[in-house]
Amino acid sequence: MTPAARSVYREWPLRHPNPSSTLEGMARRIVPSHFRKDGKPKTAYESESVARQEAARFGKTYYRCDFCNRFHLASKA
Repeated sequence: MTPAARSVYREWPLRHPNPSSTLEGMARRIVPSHFRKDGKPKTAYESESVARQEAARFGKTYYRCDFCNRFHLASKA
């Protein structure tokens, strides 16, 4: 006879204590054009005309983000 398999008992949850930080980290690595260096999303502009005006005001350029399908500003290269 073989001994019965013992069940495993865990008191703590089997998930990460702060799942949002790992998701943000994953997204930042996957789509760096959507996130700033501090890990927060860049400011998104709904329309191209607003993004164009803001880019002209700050001396930057704008682009459509593949992640959120909105416009972000970027420094001119």
